[in-house]
Amino acid sequence: MFKTAHPDRYDILKRNAREGRKKATLAEKLVWEELRKDKLGVSFRRQHPIGDYIADFLCYKARLIIEIDGKYHEETEQAKEDSIRTNDLKSLGYNIIRFTNNEILDSLEKVIEKIKQYMAENEYEEVLSRNKFNLANDEIKETINLFKETEF
Repeated sequence: MFKTAHPDRYDILKRNAREGRKKATLAEKLVWEELRKDKLGVSFRRQHPIGDYIADFLCYKARLIIEIDGKYHEETEQAKEDSIRTNDLKSLGYNIIRFTNNEILDSLEKVIEKIKQYMAENEYEEVLSRNKFNLANDEIKETINLFKETEF
């Protein structure tokens, strides 16, 4: 989808994403089973191109990326690359949640609960992120906090 990827690199990213879906790890398969078909109330995509990267899972509506990290992400050089990647994706307006393969394999339920918690905590941010009111970022955060403090 050109909406999230650089058009000049889209074809190769799309090809790589397709390969990534075919070669998913067990942890990725388990998480995908919990996210697919709007099971959490929102649509997720897997192995989706964004900018120059391929996100493991993307909820475009909530601007949320879920990354599943294998053991090699603990290596110093990979950790540096992950940090750059995270900063790049954040600069595009996405939030990133990272889980390790072990977290998923040991306690999938806790991982899904963390994702649900994120979605619940960011419910107002999703609505206001569209910025229909032309508010500055500080004003948006202030409005979100007012919503969270208001009892209905």
